[in-house]
Amino acid sequence: MDVGPILEAENLAHPLRPIIQEHKENSAIANLKKVVSAKYAEIQDQCGFHYQDFIKSVEALLQVQKELVVLKAGMSEFNTTLQQEGKTILSSSEQLLNARRMQLNMAETREIMQQCLQMVTLIQSLNKHIEDKNFYRAQKVLERIKTVFLPQLSKYTFAQEFERTQIPAIEAQIKSSLLSEYRVWLTNIWNHSYQIGSFAIGQKSAMLHKQTELLKRQQQEAALFRDQLQGALDCAPIQDGCGELLRNSGMSSSSARLGVSTRRKSHAVLTATGGGGGPSPLGHSSHEAKPRPANPFMNDPGTQGKSNPQEGVFDAVKLDFAPLYQCLYVYTNMNCLQDFVAEFLQNRKAHHEKLFTVTKPLSDLEARKQYLHTIAGYFIVDQAIVHTTTNLLSPVMIEQDWRLSLAQIKVALYELVSSSQSSQVFMEVKDMVILFSFTMRAYGYDMGQIFEFLEKIATSYCDLLCDECGTQFYKLLSTETWKRFTYPASPSLWELEMLTELDTEFKPNTQAPYSNLVMNFFNLMKSFLDDCFKYSQNLSEMDNLLAHAVDKAIESCCLQIQLFMSSLVRENNLPGAVQLTIDIQYLKNCGPLVGNMFGDKSEMGWIPTVDENQLLKKTATECIIRMSDINENTVSNLFVSFAPDYNWTLASLTKSEPHPFVNNLHMCMLSVNTAIKDLPPLLVIDVLNRLFKAIANKMMDMLCNKTIGKYTFPSIQAFSVDVIHVEQMVCDFPLHPPQGWVAPDRTKFFAELRQMLDLILSPNVEEFMDTKVRESRYFLLTDYGKLSSVLSRIRDTSLFIKDKKMKGVANLLKWLSTRASSRS
Repeated sequence: MDVGPILEAENLAHPLRPIIQEHKENSAIANLKKVVSAKYAEIQDQCGFHYQDFIKSVEALLQVQKELVVLKAGMSEFNTTLQQEGKTILSSSEQLLNARRMQLNMAETREIMQQCLQMVTLIQSLNKHIEDKNFYRAQKVLERIKTVFLPQLSKYTFAQEFERTQIPAIEAQIKSSLLSEYRVWLTNIWNHSYQIGSFAIGQKSAMLHKQTELLKRQQQEAALFRDQLQGALDCAPIQDGCGELLRNSGMSSSSARLGVSTRRKSHAVLTATGGGGGPSPLGHSSHEAKPRPANPFMNDPGTQGKSNPQEGVFDAVKLDFAPLYQCLYVYTNMNCLQDFVAEFLQNRKAHHEKLFTVTKPLSDLEARKQYLHTIAGYFIVDQAIVHTTTNLLSPVMIEQDWRLSLAQIKVALYELVSSSQSSQVFMEVKDMVILFSFTMRAYGYDMGQIFEFLEKIATSYCDLLCDECGTQFYKLLSTETWKRFTYPASPSLWELEMLTELDTEFKPNTQAPYSNLVMNFFNLMKSFLDDCFKYSQNLSEMDNLLAHAVDKAIESCCLQIQLFMSSLVRENNLPGAVQLTIDIQYLKNCGPLVGNMFGDKSEMGWIPTVDENQLLKKTATECIIRMSDINENTVSNLFVSFAPDYNWTLASLTKSEPHPFVNNLHMCMLSVNTAIKDLPPLLVIDVLNRLFKAIANKMMDMLCNKTIGKYTFPSIQAFSVDVIHVEQMVCDFPLHPPQGWVAPDRTKFFAELRQMLDLILSPNVEEFMDTKVRESRYFLLTDYGKLSSVLSRIRDTSLFIKDKKMKGVANLLKWLSTRASSRS
């Protein structure tokens, strides 16, 4: 039986189960015994082999033991010999070490003596620097003594005594002397604030002047190019294709030859070629914007470069910051920087309060300059201190002081301009403030409040400028001789544009229909615009304000015209009034011309806030009314001069001849017609109709205001004849209305007077009480008071016919009295 599975199995249950089940236990045991016997024989063979190797190893170990005993004996002999030799060498090395120690002590002593000598030399140098007031070097030497030599010599008594007594005294002496020198320097540099500010502002002014000169040269070059282009256009005929091209580009052929549009576009050329001052801060409107002329002040050039604006400022006034830097260095190294900072801030606060207190009114230009220049110098010094030091002044502290100073500047300048009645003061303040702002902006200061202040007072400036414009225009009116303007033979470009706008067919050396007042007015408006835009330079969002100012200036001029017309009325100066009325017809063109001038200087076109044409039309109507007042005065004077001769006789009636006064009225109408002949036809008709109406009213006044000395029937008849003659003369007076225009009925002027005379001369005056008769024949006699006054004179005079007619007059007066009571 095979017992291999039993020997190899890990769990005997599985191989033994079939043996037991088959009852082969004995056979299995016998086989196992055979296996055991075989394994035992194999173990004996292996143990015998390894025993022989062990015997050999023990024999080798015994041989090694014998060799070690021999080696030990040799080593003991060698050690004995070595001990004897080492004793001799050790005795010599101790002598060598003692000599080396002596050498090191001598070197150390020599080094300490050198350090002591160097320290003594430094102390002598320290004393000399203090005597020479070179505190920076003295502090450097003292610092070297404290940090280098005293730690090395600290174990010696003399060094300890020097550190305890001498060093504090030296430091106190340095601080005291240095602080005295610093205080003198601080007072000196604050006192030189005006010189520092003046030099810095002068530098900025020179820089801006150079840029202005450069801009002028660029403009001259552009003008030369424009003139060459204009000459080429004048020499070359404008063909149909060219005309179409000009129309497509927005230029007419005439404007191209005149160079008008070219002039307006020259600013864009300058900007494109580098002549402009950069982008304008003004916004653009929704319509097509025109470029503002290049302005050297608009983009602050001082902020564009990388150079330090402080360079040369302090050298120019021969000031440096050495005392301040010495104090900072010394106090920092002495660990008492906070004491110096407190001292500095206290002195600065005291000077700040003194500096920005306006002790005298800024009434003249020099005082305003000194005020701003001193403030500029003060903050330039502060900026230099901030940039060159640490822990002394903080940007936040300077910002607070700067805002406070700006508020004080604004208050002082506002008091100045608010009490001024001259626009020149505003402009001087603005120029100085702008230059001050550009200078301080170059040093990093925010100038927003100043520009807001200038924009705030711009309204007051424009109002004052408008008043001055009106005053100047009234002076022009007062000195005007009313001579016709003569077209110049060689007009300038500006005159050419203006003359073309006024009269497209003018001829040189001929007289214009208007007087010199028209040209003077446009020159005045040009000067006004120049002043407005000169103020608006460097300021944003001013176009709307300036457009309103232009409208207000035109309104002011119209008001001056009306005031001046009153003086012409008082003087009965009809020719002057006529010529002024003619001039106003041409002044209506101020809208396009002013718009062109405004557009040349502004990004946006002129958007007037009032209708200039309607305004001047209203002024022209007022002038016509005032001319009528002159004519009424003339008629009144004529009536007054003939008052003693108002005695109509029966002879005048029988001859049917008018009173001499009627001929004088006719001469008056002819003279008025001659004076106003140059007016437009419709205005001539309007003035004459007003004259006719005035004559009719005056004749009504003659009848009602006791001008007729005696109310007799013949005198009333004679007066009626004169009225008929005057009415016929008025109706026959020649008028020249435009074609297609129907002249009004001139008989209406005398209708009321005619009905009044008809009633007085009627044999039955009581018929007026009949409603039908009154509405058909006397419908204009609605003023019962006037009618009662005339009838009362008829009733009261004894020279009138006392018959049935007088009874009718009495009844009519009674009826009029009743109607008057019922009406009231």
